[in-house]
Amino acid sequence: MYQITVITLTLNSEAYLHQCLQSVNKSLLYLYQKLPLVRTQHLVVDGGSSDTTREICSKYPYLNFHLSPCKGLYKTLDYAVSISNSCYVTYVHSDDYVAPEFIASLYLSLSSDTTQIPACDVKFVDSASRHLWSRTQPPVNSFLQKYTNLVLHPNCIYYCEGEKLFPYHSTVEQAELDWKHINTLIESGYHFKRVTIPECVYYMRLHSSTVTARSIRGKSIDSDNSSVKTNPHLPLRLIAKLYLFLFESNKVMRILHYLRGTRHYQ
Repeated sequence: MYQITVITLTLNSEAYLHQCLQSVNKSLLYLYQKLPLVRTQHLVVDGGSSDTTREICSKYPYLNFHLSPCKGLYKTLDYAVSISNSCYVTYVHSDDYVAPEFIASLYLSLSSDTTQIPACDVKFVDSASRHLWSRTQPPVNSFLQKYTNLVLHPNCIYYCEGEKLFPYHSTVEQAELDWKHINTLIESGYHFKRVTIPECVYYMRLHSSTVTARSIRGKSIDSDNSSVKTNPHLPLRLIAKLYLFLFESNKVMRILHYLRGTRHYQ
């Protein structure tokens, strides 16, 4: 049995896959240097790619490659979790990448309380890996989480049995991405805590084909059809967005510097 499984789903992912796999390799190597007895695996589950995704994966002999028997993003995610055979799982999307300290920092932040889920900060990058903005993991308010995404799904390490207990396909609505799954965990007594190690960073890519960007445009991200519902609680959504804005990286400090007439770029 493994201590940690890194899960990456692929589907025609050739554009950014090398960078993703290389970053996971470096992060696992960093973990081995810190904790040489920890057993890990990198599980790549492909949804039937027609590009060079499989050829790229074949160049990384230490990853475990599987073809998904499922249709749809979240059914495939559940399948990947079901075959992970590990205590904990973390996710690195095929168009994203992570810092070398990512896996080790999350793992070392675990406690004996399996309801605590460590989450790190995120740096958003564009298609050329240029930094757009950073997001510091805010304190999670379970009420506001219903109206804005305070917790980003791939920047955490999860107790595997908890992921199996609350499968994605049964808890996630397309319009909400992983939002509903995270809320289900929160409502079931799980707690998200911020990893304060500055080097522990998840790099999330924003480009026209990402799930995040497609959700913003209101397009389906799964094979199952469902209607996109409009959230009627606009005032609460605005309050929640303001809360998140204030906890964005250095946002409050930037506002203070602006009001004082000084500059603050970090």
